[in-house]
Amino acid sequence: MMRKVLEKDGFHWIDLVSPSHEELDQISKEFGLPSQSVQDCLDPEHLPKVEKFEDHFFIIVRAFGDRNFDDPDAHTVQDLTRKIAVFLRNNVIITIRRSPISFLEQLVERWSKQRNASKELSLTILTQILEEVIWSYERPLDRAEETMDQFESRVFSGKQFREDLIEEVYFLKRKVSVVKKLLRRVIDVTYKIDTNTKYGLLMVEDLRQDGDRLSFFADSILENLDNLLATNLSIASHRTGEVLRVLTLFSVFFMPLTFIVGIYGMNFKFMPELEWPLGYLGIWILMVSVTALIFIWFKRKGWLN
Repeated sequence: MMRKVLEKDGFHWIDLVSPSHEELDQISKEFGLPSQSVQDCLDPEHLPKVEKFEDHFFIIVRAFGDRNFDDPDAHTVQDLTRKIAVFLRNNVIITIRRSPISFLEQLVERWSKQRNASKELSLTILTQILEEVIWSYERPLDRAEETMDQFESRVFSGKQFREDLIEEVYFLKRKVSVVKKLLRRVIDVTYKIDTNTKYGLLMVEDLRQDGDRLSFFADSILENLDNLLATNLSIASHRTGEVLRVLTLFSVFFMPLTFIVGIYGMNFKFMPELEWPLGYLGIWILMVSVTALIFIWFKRKGWLN
């Protein structure tokens, strides 16, 4: 579908949603766009990039999509984001996407009602699109922070260790890594946009600051997730150590007792204690005494705490 959003004083904004090959060929011929760049618009796997030609820019960015961030099946670039291609000239801007994107629909509706043309109109529209793209990553980062807080509560709740928590933290970290990687690529796009006016420089600089702010936020989440994984593994190791300590204490108590009963369980004929009338009672006294001595020794060492 092709829409002419804005036509004013020689300026054109054309928006294409899931265009056909015929519509792309028509746009390519009408505005003299490179055929290779036009074909890139149909590739759903392209990462953000900027190509500069003699009289125009070709820009690809990816915005976070409307798919639920908690969806366990969504963890790739194509699952989590939607591609937007932009051709930019002084008096023409062409946006191309494979599916409707809510914030771009709102921009189209707003500019279709615009009556007053502003200076550097194409750059103004482009920066508004890039701003919405950058801030589309705020929602998944906020959701990731909330999920991370839930993981922390589970780790320090004192409940039984759950092995699946490590896998959940890993997949969350993977999603945040995808968000950060794409966000950095969108920020890199802003550094390749040429503008020689103070107005344009201010708009682009605002975009970079917003992007850097979200990028630092993503770095913080990734660092906390790494710490959470390390803490989770440390707690699991500590609990394993506690189990081994208890088992070791039991083995130390029973080792001398096993030794004693092992000796008197041998079937040798000439064992003097076997004929002793108080032998059974004596062995019990010996075993109880050994157990008490081991207990007192462990108690003084603090190994039973």
